[in-house]
Amino acid sequence: MKVDARAELFRRLPSVDELLRPPPMRSLAAAHGHAIMVEAARVVLAGLRQEIASGLIDESGLQLALSG
Repeated sequence: MKVDARAELFRRLPSVDELLRPPPMRSLAAAHGHAIMVEAARVVLAGLRQEIASGLIDESGLQLALSG
């Protein structure tokens, strides 16, 4: 995968705040604690960053990961 394509994938990653903003995520944060939800979001984003950097995920894979 070209560097430009990887850079675009990195730009498409949402922020932790964006991940936690939808009502279902807010409900989970209320039930289990905001701090644990933030940490979980950071772990998921770190994993996606590593997959992008390694060339293991492409645009369609990233879209699939972010849609679920």
